[in-house]
Amino acid sequence: MTLEAGSEIAAGSLLNMNSDSKSVGIQMNDIRLSRLRDIDVLSMDGAQQGIGLADESIRDLDKIRSNLGSFQNQLMSCVAGISVARINIYSSVSTIRDIDFSEEVQNLKKLQILFEAGRFALSSFSNRSSNLISLLTQIDQNKA
Repeated sequence: MTLEAGSEIAAGSLLNMNSDSKSVGIQMNDIRLSRLRDIDVLSMDGAQQGIGLADESIRDLDKIRSNLGSFQNQLMSCVAGISVARINIYSSVSTIRDIDFSEEVQNLKKLQILFEAGRFALSSFSNRSSNLISLLTQIDQNKA
């Protein structure tokens, strides 16, 4: 049951609520509890009302503490999840950089091999052409 601020329950009212299909009734006498300082605790009824109000206040505080604790746990869980995500992202970035570096090293080695093969081919062609020229020169001299 929820009462809005300023609501009053008339004297002699009967409140009923259902709890697990059992009906519970509460008889309200002419009682209006708002502040502990408004209650005369020197009488038996006033002391009972004061105890009831104090108990209700303690229950309210317990509920507030429970809600704050729940919120704190959710917040800590969220922070822990974000921290794990951050670590995973940094790890992924490092892996990507390592892969890029290894790929570039592989390309460099490939180009170095192609360069050496081209240099060998040029030197081989240069030797063959000089051999061919000297052979043609010798053939030409032998004919003469």
